[in-house]
Amino acid sequence: MKPTLQLIAIFALALVIFVGYAEVPYDVAQALHLKQIGLGSDVEALMGGDTQSDSTQSDNGQAEPVDTASQRILLFGDSMSQLIALRLSDYANRNGHTLTCVTWNGSGTRQWAETDTLRRYMAMVRPTHGIVCLGSNELYTADMKGCRRRAELILEKIGNVPTTWVGPPNWCEDKGINDLLQTVMGKRRFFMSKGLTLPRQKDGRHPTYQGGVVWTDHLVDWMNSGQAAHPFRLEKPERRCARYPQIFIGGTNR
Repeated sequence: MKPTLQLIAIFALALVIFVGYAEVPYDVAQALHLKQIGLGSDVEALMGGDTQSDSTQSDNGQAEPVDTASQRILLFGDSMSQLIALRLSDYANRNGHTLTCVTWNGSGTRQWAETDTLRRYMAMVRPTHGIVCLGSNELYTADMKGCRRRAELILEKIGNVPTTWVGPPNWCEDKGINDLLQTVMGKRRFFMSKGLTLPRQKDGRHPTYQGGVVWTDHLVDWMNSGQAAHPFRLEKPERRCARYPQIFIGGTNR
């Protein structure tokens, strides 16, 4: 058969297979493997290479019921994490949760991904919900491939614990860190802080205490809105009650 006719026959066969695949019942379709007929790599290339992650698949899911049980919350990250903790502790104490905050000044995804620090505090706190506050020290980086790898390593260390990642409160345009983290986490597990108007300290970067209150209240409103995965009871506190373990480790503020 001439090469042209062979090419036409191959495309015709592929079309028949795809049409047939679309028409068979779901349970039968699940048992079929395109790679067996030599089409898997081509299909993956057409679809962009990567399969959709579980976190992205949950983006279009229905709102989950609010978990009313008491939570052990582990909040960890860079110097911004303490500013969230000062307000989040009010919510935790109001709603019967415990909050532990581990602040690594000047840290980014590299410090948490490439050391045993996170595993140590996961074992110590045994959290039922994790909150990651990282990205502020990576606003200027363009190494999205490295950031993605390190973010995924952090999630591996967290394991199956429900987790929310709080994006950095940008004071300038980033080079892709927010979009990258949202892609890794999915929209229902990533809170986009970028764009919030917050009072800042003299360095122009860190929110003031009041800025931290505004930031955290926005975070909690989002978690209560039905848009977030893994919601738990977070009724608004009527008074301040910032009693919680605050741990500082290594580094200096950037």
